[in-house]
Amino acid sequence: MTNIVDLVTSPQRSARQNRDELIREAREDCAAFGDQLDFDAIGWNVSRHCPRPGGKAGRKVMLYFATHENGTKKGSAERTPLADPFGSVIKAIIRLKKDGNPKIGEGPLGILVRASRYLATTLEDRGYDPCLLVPADFDAACETIKARTASKDSRYRLGVALQEISTTLSRHRVTQFAFEWQNAFDRPETTSRVGKAAEANRKKKLPDEEILDELARLSHLITDTSDLILMAAVKLFHCAPWRIGEVNTLPADCWVERQKIDDHGPVVDEDGVPVMRYGIRYWPEKAEQADIKWIPTAMVPVARSALDTLMAHTQGARDLAKWYESHPSRAWLPGADLGPSQLYTIEQVREMFGLSKRSAAYLWLKNRSVPIDRSTTPHTVTRRELEVVLLDGWHKLDYLDGDRRGLRRSNHLFLTFANQHSYRGTNRCMLGFTTDQNISDFLSGRGDAKDGKVLSIFERFGSTGSDGQPMRVNSHAFRHWLNTLAQRSGVNDLLVARWSGRSEVSQNSVYDHVSGVELAENARDLMATGQVMGALADVHDRLPPTEREGFRDTVFATAFVTEIGMCDADFMSAPCPEIGACATCEHCNIKKGDEAGRERSQKDLEDSRWLHDRAIEEEGEGAIGASNYIEAHRQRIESLERIVAIHDDPKIPDGTWVRPNAASRDHYCGPKLRGHNEEGKGA
Repeated sequence: MTNIVDLVTSPQRSARQNRDELIREAREDCAAFGDQLDFDAIGWNVSRHCPRPGGKAGRKVMLYFATHENGTKKGSAERTPLADPFGSVIKAIIRLKKDGNPKIGEGPLGILVRASRYLATTLEDRGYDPCLLVPADFDAACETIKARTASKDSRYRLGVALQEISTTLSRHRVTQFAFEWQNAFDRPETTSRVGKAAEANRKKKLPDEEILDELARLSHLITDTSDLILMAAVKLFHCAPWRIGEVNTLPADCWVERQKIDDHGPVVDEDGVPVMRYGIRYWPEKAEQADIKWIPTAMVPVARSALDTLMAHTQGARDLAKWYESHPSRAWLPGADLGPSQLYTIEQVREMFGLSKRSAAYLWLKNRSVPIDRSTTPHTVTRRELEVVLLDGWHKLDYLDGDRRGLRRSNHLFLTFANQHSYRGTNRCMLGFTTDQNISDFLSGRGDAKDGKVLSIFERFGSTGSDGQPMRVNSHAFRHWLNTLAQRSGVNDLLVARWSGRSEVSQNSVYDHVSGVELAENARDLMATGQVMGALADVHDRLPPTEREGFRDTVFATAFVTEIGMCDADFMSAPCPEIGACATCEHCNIKKGDEAGRERSQKDLEDSRWLHDRAIEEEGEGAIGASNYIEAHRQRIESLERIVAIHDDPKIPDGTWVRPNAASRDHYCGPKLRGHNEEGKGA
């Protein structure tokens, strides 16, 4: 019988040495997640190092280095760990990534772990050795992702994570040979405003009018304290583009009133009364400092009413929190305090903790290991034992205490009594916070009849949509809605970003769901009011007033967003003949002050100049056809220079639309149009 010996090649030997060194470095020389981290554990508790926003339902942040088997289990006991050495390499990648970027949160790390699970299955027949990975393994992982994941956005993000794993392994020379694997999933289209996909995305992201109307109706019908608190949160979502974790972590003293100030000083009206502006002080989820969310004048009464409701219905919980803060070693119980040995019957416990029946009281005490004296009739428990349990609950209510804001529990606007937002009885001896899950349940419901469904406010009142199905909406839809309203109204992108709490103006595009028809309507309005510049605007202004509206309707039948501006070509009549060449197209319109568009144009200009120089070099070397490329790049450079000049021209107000490429090539060039005389008339 012949023995087959699997010889280890030199590349394999080097790759394994690099693999072991990568693991050693992450295990011994890396400080990320603290020096007490159990590197070999299947689950890492990284709550202190990757804190979630205060309003998140779960305080604990865990990274489970496990397979998909029993992936929904909350603990580690029933999960299957990623087999070594692959599992240890993924842990090393995660820890080194955190070490290189301490501010990185749970999301990017969690997606890396998820992606690694798909990759692990491809190594089952090779001892889970990452040194033996090849590009085909990453392709196979993508096929599994495609089969198991319906969301195109999730597929893309998992592909990005797989690409990062591939790059990291190649950089550290963990694989036998270096390779550059690219994400197999295309980035989902987010800028298209026409077509069925764009309409479906718009419908998915924005709340229907019938939902907004129904919420207004239900706000006058609800009487339950929990519903009033949650509806107040929904009212705040209507007043400004919040993230959910920014609303339910508001401090009680959040209301801000300031007199408006302009270049001439404090502003007063014609009667001498100070003109005020109103806002809500909050802590942005994605910022390091507190900020103020200014409320539009029309929504100030709604915001003020919502805050008054919250203050009134959560005051009792804040009073209890103040009592606990003043008595750090005691717990509050109703009635006279007769000392630690004071006895309470099971019926009294039931009444104090809002439990439905005595059997529920027995179960409550059993689950918390409270000793019950069964030698007495009726059975009793001591005050000492009850206070131990209540104090433990108070001390565990810490995920908002001592955080970056230093917010005391008693100054938390959404502090409530325990179980106030559940179907269980409210326990007025314990406290809890209104979480994002509570608000989500209120608007959308959760679960099904088999698992014990949590009914939404719409389901409880029998509210159905035009399709006969129960209404539902998520809290983030209101943020999309307000951003879209601002974009429809022509609000400056910088103001939209500032109002939404964003650091990058370019992030506005994800929340801008203005349709092509609406965008064209906005462009027509701007032309009618003289906020469009260029050859077409001149033609429009020279027309008789009776013909101008028809001209605007013809020129701006519909519109589409591009990387550098807006296109007014009617794609519904014919496909684009200049696809990919927006900068030189006569249908290109530039919005002055669009920072993202300017940055893109500047980068394209630099790239075009580089390509132009290379083409000149090729022509000098006798390359056939190089002169054609030189001319094409020259035209593109001229157009991009005009576009950048438009953005940098201080004489053009921000928000003005300018067409840089007229059909006659009488291009925009500074404050006038090339080919125009001093009076501004066509030469």
